[in-house]
Amino acid sequence: MQQVLMRRVGSGAPRFDLLDNPKNLAPLAFEKPREGVRVPRLGTQDLLAIASFATRTGYRIDGFIIEDRSFTRVSDDLEETVSDALAKTLEEEGVFQAAVLADETWDVYVTGVKLTTADLRTVTLLRQGAARSAESFDIRQFLSGAWTAVHFS
Repeated sequence: MQQVLMRRVGSGAPRFDLLDNPKNLAPLAFEKPREGVRVPRLGTQDLLAIASFATRTGYRIDGFIIEDRSFTRVSDDLEETVSDALAKTLEEEGVFQAAVLADETWDVYVTGVKLTTADLRTVTLLRQGAARSAESFDIRQFLSGAWTAVHFS
């Protein structure tokens, strides 16, 4: 598991860093507000916006990680059903409608997105910037592109 950090440089786009997290520390343990270092929050809408950006730039959505209101992972069957519906809604209607669907239809949160690159590398991005990716995948570059496109929080 790795931790994504955002460093603000003036009013421009943030710079992203990726740190190993071998002790599995809580994401917020990496924040240093006085130094301008923060953990991207990546709530439901952010993750859906990143997934939408990813599909427009050649990635495939393998699924979403779905949790209920107590942040407990839902059953595999429900997760697959919600993931399929969200991916379809993202494609046809956009991020806002997908977020409304998750909230109003199933009363769930999207807490992660699983993607595959065009060259078959996998990446999983989770709430609060936790990430898993192939060593050869540059998540910093991906997130810089995503931030430019969707300005996630």
